[in-house]
Amino acid sequence: MSSQVYPGISQYAIAAWDLVTSTIKSLTRSQSFMRSLDLYPSPPRLPSSNAHRDIARYSELSYNSPLTPPPKPVPYAPPRLRASNSVRASKAPTPVASDARQPLSSNRQPLAPTQPRAPKLDNFRTMFHPSSGLPPKIKPFETYGIRPAYSAPVDDQPWLPFHSDCEFKFAEILLASALSNKHIDELIAVVHSLRDPQITFEVKSHEDIDNLWTSAAGLHGLAAFAPEKVLVDYLGTLRDFDFWHRPFELWLKTSLEDVFLASVCNWNAIKTDKFDGKDWVPFVTEPYTAKRIWDFQLTLPRASPGSPPGVPIAITLYADKTRLSSFGSVQGYPIMANITNFPDTIQNGHGLGATQVIGWLPIVAEEENEQGKTEWINFKKAVWHECFRTLLKDVARASRTVMALTRGVQSNFPCPICAESQALVEQCMKMRPIAAEVLLVKEGLRPVKNVFWDIAFSGPHEAIGFDELHVNDGGIGGRHLWPMVVAFLDKLGSLSVRRAARQKVDDQAKAMPRWPDFSHFDSVVSVSFTDGNKFRDLLKIVPYIAHNVLTDEASSEGYLVLCCVRAYLEAVMWENLHVHTSNTIAAARHAVERFGARMMELDELLRSDDILSKNLDFPKLHAHKHAVDHIVDKGVLRHSTTRTFEGRHQSLKKGYAKSSHKNIESQILKHENNLLVCSVVRDCIDAQVERAKREADIELQENKRDSRDATPFGNIHLGSKVTKHISFAILERDRCKDPAFHRFRSHLEVSLKDILQ
Repeated sequence: MSSQVYPGISQYAIAAWDLVTSTIKSLTRSQSFMRSLDLYPSPPRLPSSNAHRDIARYSELSYNSPLTPPPKPVPYAPPRLRASNSVRASKAPTPVASDARQPLSSNRQPLAPTQPRAPKLDNFRTMFHPSSGLPPKIKPFETYGIRPAYSAPVDDQPWLPFHSDCEFKFAEILLASALSNKHIDELIAVVHSLRDPQITFEVKSHEDIDNLWTSAAGLHGLAAFAPEKVLVDYLGTLRDFDFWHRPFELWLKTSLEDVFLASVCNWNAIKTDKFDGKDWVPFVTEPYTAKRIWDFQLTLPRASPGSPPGVPIAITLYADKTRLSSFGSVQGYPIMANITNFPDTIQNGHGLGATQVIGWLPIVAEEENEQGKTEWINFKKAVWHECFRTLLKDVARASRTVMALTRGVQSNFPCPICAESQALVEQCMKMRPIAAEVLLVKEGLRPVKNVFWDIAFSGPHEAIGFDELHVNDGGIGGRHLWPMVVAFLDKLGSLSVRRAARQKVDDQAKAMPRWPDFSHFDSVVSVSFTDGNKFRDLLKIVPYIAHNVLTDEASSEGYLVLCCVRAYLEAVMWENLHVHTSNTIAAARHAVERFGARMMELDELLRSDDILSKNLDFPKLHAHKHAVDHIVDKGVLRHSTTRTFEGRHQSLKKGYAKSSHKNIESQILKHENNLLVCSVVRDCIDAQVERAKREADIELQENKRDSRDATPFGNIHLGSKVTKHISFAILERDRCKDPAFHRFRSHLEVSLKDILQ
């Protein structure tokens, strides 16, 4: 979608639309494993059976060069740096700004031919997208990735609409502590009894603070959450739900038009290489360095002849239920989003540009007389899609139809990447429900009008990300491999032998060294974990704490499970690298194939085990087939993980704890919006403090230089280290309680006269 058809957002801010890195976790129960990509070229249609064999045959389905797809339709491998491709044709436009990450201007001139510089060892090369009109950049290792310091505009009162910096700090602390309104009023009363009369502090109650947060939101252009009625038909009766959300267009526009965020935004797809002394080695990190955004930018039109081409804006969407109360009886269903064109340090931080809650899905209450019915299940999915349709209506208004599918876990074709059936679903939507159900069941689909049918170029199946948190830590590792380790411990000989084995594993886990940011376990065998991060750390130590217990002699089956754990850890290690080159991509593919082969052996063994009859044919294992292609297509996995989104649930739980526990949606979202406003105001204050500090440092350096220039003694200069000059009157006033400074000026005059005489 270009700026020509979407005038609501300024031309430089967004000229194209694509849900490039969508992570939609909650379409159905099966969506938790749909974190993968299409193979390139498209693989043959694979049924759900033999997921481990799919991984073992992975090399047969993937292209030869790790970072270089076949030459059609667009070769992705960066060309060699030579005069013929270091510049574009004479008609190629060039931006007014020199920084490629600045928005493009419409007044661009042709580039003058330049000769490429000879690269040096550890130089980094950035190849900008052809439509950007920007020449390649080569930077040394020391300066690569370093951005110039941001100079904030002058603002003498960045804390507005608060009456003072002190008043804002007070409100900031109250917001972070999530105190109740009663406690806030009591604390304000105490502050008024103790405050300094020289400090402006005018709030009288929690209502005054709420009004200040609302005023601050309006001052900075941050829209609050508001409810909107969503109507969904169920068996001929329209049911309404309140869907709370921010205006999606305004959220996007506010983020992209922020002066600082616009200066660090990566507006064009790029290819990055590192010179190893002989050749340029391509590598992938951020999503805008990967294949998908590059290919998508090639398809973007110009708004008009002579205008700048469109630029891709990548949006990550996430939706998942979370428990708000301690016992899990109260749940929330937030929708979160971030813009992946921003650096990951901003996306994973706080404030404008970071991951934000943009909506709150209604949870359809179960009804006893409807529970389990196919129509009721489809109805709940339809509510989900209608809410998202309301959220994205501004996008859909300027769009045309594409679609995504909803598949069941136990369907014949559960992976949405390997097969698509758009024509089938469109046909079934026109058929009678019973006849349509017969056809759709075979494909694991449901007759629900998907929200992404309304949005052009969204490509949901291609956009689905590989979520290593739920696929690996909370899936294969934590829910399958670790329980099998414990199960085979319980099959070792007599009861006393089993107890000794379990105790030995616990003792060896407790004896493991402690490391920063790594969980230490005093007991593992009898403990039930629910946190994916705990499973991640636990699986890393399993080979060390069980290798001398589940030996090949004691239990050949348990030993094979440990071999699978090791192969799993190796595959995950390669997949989770933060920088991927062609060599690491090849190593990751090999590790995934080896893991698939090990799981195939284990599957054959478990199918013949009468006690541990377990079927390893599950979608999360199959998803590993697409993991490496996700890296090539979308960037490294840390940008598609849901860890960042899961971490945001903590602030929602604080908002619930502060609420009255009635009509919680408005209270939680108000608290969430206040957190965003607080972060924006805090950033403004910090920027002014940093700016004042830089100006003071510059002035200090100038004063030192001037004093050295005026000194006739070379390196020796006269004067004091004190750079801030004060009058005698101020000195006597500040030291009035010190008898030594009583009538200091008079005593100093007498002393100087005695010395000079």
